[in-house]
Amino acid sequence: MEKSSTQIGMTFHQDRIHYVVVTFDPAPLLSAAGEIPLNRRFDYSACQDEEQILRQSAAISSMLEARGIVEGQAALAVDQGYLLLKRLRVDRGLSESDLRQHIEWEMEQFLAAPRDEYNVSYERVPVETETMEGYIVAAMRKVILQHLQAIFARTRLSLRQVDVDVLSAARGLVVGADQLAEGLSIFMRHGDAKLYLSLMRNGALLSSQISTLRTELQPKTSNPSRAEEIAGFMNDEILRLLDTLGDEVLLKNIDQLYFAETDFSREVLGALQPLMRTTEFVMIDPLRKLHHTLSPAEQQLVRAQAGSFLSMIGMFFS
Repeated sequence: MEKSSTQIGMTFHQDRIHYVVVTFDPAPLLSAAGEIPLNRRFDYSACQDEEQILRQSAAISSMLEARGIVEGQAALAVDQGYLLLKRLRVDRGLSESDLRQHIEWEMEQFLAAPRDEYNVSYERVPVETETMEGYIVAAMRKVILQHLQAIFARTRLSLRQVDVDVLSAARGLVVGADQLAEGLSIFMRHGDAKLYLSLMRNGALLSSQISTLRTELQPKTSNPSRAEEIAGFMNDEILRLLDTLGDEVLLKNIDQLYFAETDFSREVLGALQPLMRTTEFVMIDPLRKLHHTLSPAEQQLVRAQAGSFLSMIGMFFS
């Protein structure tokens, strides 16, 4: 991504927008972070809704005005739930044209609409075999991208990069962690009544999963019996994610489990630990290794919403 003097990273949630302001002189400096409350729910599926476009662009413009930002470039981390993600294993040593042809063929097998309605990109991920290579393919409907472009076209920002939150968050975790496990690790977060799990090896994303949380499953509960119930659910979902690897990884032991400090209560984590006895539980500090000038309130927000902010940090500091 071409670097200008000021860049804004953003991620959209149902009721708010998280953002970071990064300046380059020439090294990146995290100079501001915050959230923009939304009066009405943001919905990626409400494509080309002019009213929503005007509301979101006005909210962003108000933030830029308050921050004194005259112009800049924007990088957006899109919720993985609004894209199609597929992990592929292909023969090692394919030429770029053969690889692209193979990926195109795979896309035709699982896309819900004609191929020309999607923007497709792919990123290499590790596999434990000498004969195969792994890739994660992301497909976004063009109408969603056009919707996002329309929002930023009504602001002072030019939209220069669109990433997938789960991929950029994995890169952000590499930046902030003291020492990532050489084996398997999981980044766990929750938001919008969903449990997000990212399975990694050596700091690179292997697979991901989104699970809907029932109303009674509250990750921040202090009720001991409820804590045991949610911990059991989380453990089951982790095992389900591991099963997606099949025979690719023979020893499916999780070395480290990463989480944000406010995502889960002590009771829930305490109930989960006996179910994952060999796993080290690691609380994430996204700012640990970053050069920043954030206020105490901004630092608290970034640490409390680590899952969201890591996806933006990964776009600029990895």
